[in-house]
Amino acid sequence: HHLEQLTKDMLRFVKGETTELENVVISDLLAELQQVIEPQLAARQLQLIVRDQSQKASLMINHQAICGAMINLLENAMQASNPGGRIILTGTHEENSIILSVCDNGLGIDIALQERLFEPFFTTKPTGRGTGLGLSTIYGFAQQSGGHVTLYSEVGKGTRFTLRLPRSTLST
Repeated sequence: HHLEQLTKDMLRFVKGETTELENVVISDLLAELQQVIEPQLAARQLQLIVRDQSQKASLMINHQAICGAMINLLENAMQASNPGGRIILTGTHEENSIILSVCDNGLGIDIALQERLFEPFFTTKPTGRGTGLGLSTIYGFAQQSGGHVTLYSEVGKGTRFTLRLPRSTLST
């Protein structure tokens, strides 16, 4: 139910509906994501490594929407990973940005498919397992927030999605 509510709130945000901005401390966000996703990771025999390099930076943003976006990326990483795999969740900051990334050592994504991944309704998952809306929603969320999402992947080596949000929305 928690994940469903996060997704609904994220979709409302992307549609431009009124959202409540909150001061989200990146360290707290990473801890929350870890707590939510670890039971699923354990069930799939996957390891989560959290690298918090945010130095107590915070962001004025819709809490539910950012959680929903990151959980979606973490779930995609889980689905692409084999038992014993590793997923790395990182939060950092630069002078002008907050950077959140999810990196896995899973299957990787063929370069021919990478260009289409952010298109609505495009999915690489088997029929009935994906809507093709997850990454397009994250793309919309990033754009709506004044940021962007990028992808780096090598077949057989893994994938990294990076969400970069502008520092102009930082509260401190």
